Formats: sequence, C-alpha cells, structure tokens
Amino acid sequence: MKSLKQLIPSILRQLPDDPETRLVFLQNLWPRIVGPEVSGKCRPEDLQGSRLIIHTSSDQWRLSLQEMRGLLVASINRFWPNSGINHISVQNHPKGHPKE
Repeated sequence: MKSLKQLIPSILRQLPDDPETRLVFLQNLWPRIVGPEVSGKCRPEDLQGSRLIIHTSSDQWRLSLQEMRGLLVASINRFWPNSGINHISVQNHPKGHPKE
C-alpha cells in the first residue's frame, strides 16, 4: 500500500488548472513544502498566473523571504513539479500575523 507522501505527486498532477484549487492545495501543503519554521512565519495568500503571493507578519521576515524567493520556488517545484509557479512576491499581512 502506498503512503500519502507517495500519492501526493500523482494527486497534484491531476489537479484542474484552477488558481483557487491550486492555492488551497499550496496552503494545506505549505508546512511540508517549506518546513515548519518558514511556514510558521508566512502563508500563501494568492496565486496570479505563475506568481505566488505570500504574506508574512514582519518586515524582518519579509526581507528574509524576499532573499529566499528562488529557494522557495525551487522547493515548490521540487514538491509539485507542474505547479506552474516561477515567481514569488512577499508582502506584509495587513492584520499582523499571516494566520489571523
């Protein structure tokens, strides 16, 4: 029997090309994609074509995440090869913490 980890790539390949559906999957898989420390400080909030917009809670994290954009894109595409994401924009969350 296959584990969920083995099934995720085939499930992701079968997703419709719908930005809302893709965003929901990214939000739910975010801790597995970027790790617990980073996922605790930022959250995917919007998907505009090939651009993922993530929100964070502080200027310090926004600057750090901007420097990590290439690594984040690589992590997403390693986890989800046909994600279609090739750019990330980082913004401060208007309410403070990104999970509020």
